Amino acid sequence: MQILQRPLWIAWSILIGISAGFAQQWQLRAPMPTARQGCSAAVLGDTIYVIGGSQAQHFGIATVEAYHASSDTWSSNVADINIARTAAAAVAFRGKIYLFGGRDHHQFVSDVECYDPATDQWTVVSQIPTPREGLSAVVVDSLIWLIGGANFQNTYSIVERYNPHSNSWDTLPEQLNVPRVAAVAGLINNEVYVLGGFYFGPLNTYEKYVPSQGWVNAGTMLYSCGGASGAGVNGMMWMVGGENQSGILDNVQYADLAGGGPWNNGPSLQLSRKNLAVARVGSQLFAIGGRTDHMGGHVTDQVERLEVLTGIPAPRETPLRESFTLGPNYPNPFNGSTVVEVYLAGRQQVHLAVANTLGQTVRLLYQGPLSGAHRFSFDGRDDSGRKLPSGVYFIYLQTPQGRKVQSAILSQ
Repeated sequence: MQILQRPLWIAWSILIGISAGFAQQWQLRAPMPTARQGCSAAVLGDTIYVIGGSQAQHFGIATVEAYHASSDTWSSNVADINIARTAAAAVAFRGKIYLFGGRDHHQFVSDVECYDPATDQWTVVSQIPTPREGLSAVVVDSLIWLIGGANFQNTYSIVERYNPHSNSWDTLPEQLNVPRVAAVAGLINNEVYVLGGFYFGPLNTYEKYVPSQGWVNAGTMLYSCGGASGAGVNGMMWMVGGENQSGILDNVQYADLAGGGPWNNGPSLQLSRKNLAVARVGSQLFAIGGRTDHMGGHVTDQVERLEVLTGIPAPRETPLRESFTLGPNYPNPFNGSTVVEVYLAGRQQVHLAVANTLGQTVRLLYQGPLSGAHRFSFDGRDDSGRKLPSGVYFIYLQTPQGRKVQSAILSQ
């Protein structure tokens, strides 16, 4: 058994297929065929379906286009939705896409539509009890939660829940502490969060749902943002774009909500925008469309991609698991040091390293030939011996046969 305390620095330019530098910036991808703002997005496989939106004011469009992340191409021959709308909410659920709410000029849409990719058809399946725009949607077990939103009279704090199996509705007894429109919702560590949005101005607060208590205030972000979009990735929440008192934002902020870590500034977008759509495919975030000014009709077709280290899906069960393993580190969370176990079925060249949430290698634990079982410790310091800040880190084992990843939560 081998324990390595202080390895020498060895540069490694490729971390799980991407360089650390590449992970720190948004990259332009193929533009969307139809420029728009207020579009909704949902992901099936590696395909992002971009739904509805508007090109001028609040006049909704029915266009649906599909972006194929693996090939960086678009398909425009997807069936239109039945009811044109902007500022609706879409989620993927059991291989289909459900679309809720939204607005078309002066009309708030009540029809709930469901898309079946097998038939390329949208079907009206229900009516939302409270038609509204700017609502957020998140899948929780077998239900779809619709959170907040607004119409001409109200900004809502209600949460309505749709059961696709029984085609039925109920209302969560507990309401949000703060009514919100154009907020972002996410499911992090099996807890529902809703972040930012507008209520008499842009908000920097967020709250989460605790079954025994209802909605509780969970903290504040680095800055307020409404009309942003975002995605939850392996315990991290990413908030992208939007607007506040300083204007339309190119800012990105993220936090480890699962581990209670602080909010951090992420890589800025190349284009400032609000009312955009953000979707996650594997280890990538995509920022799609949006509006680039306050009063005019300047909408964009721009698509940007960010490689997010925390977005790497768990390895699939394959025969490679028999040739090498990376065990869970313990303790976790840790303060001081954590230990990780490695097993190689045969002699292999390996690279064992620690990276932060932006893909930057902060500590090299081992590089070279290895076989059998070994234990390595990570003491929460970088390669220069400096203490790393509290937060989420990722321990990587790379071999010629593949790679394995474990998350480590440091609490200094």
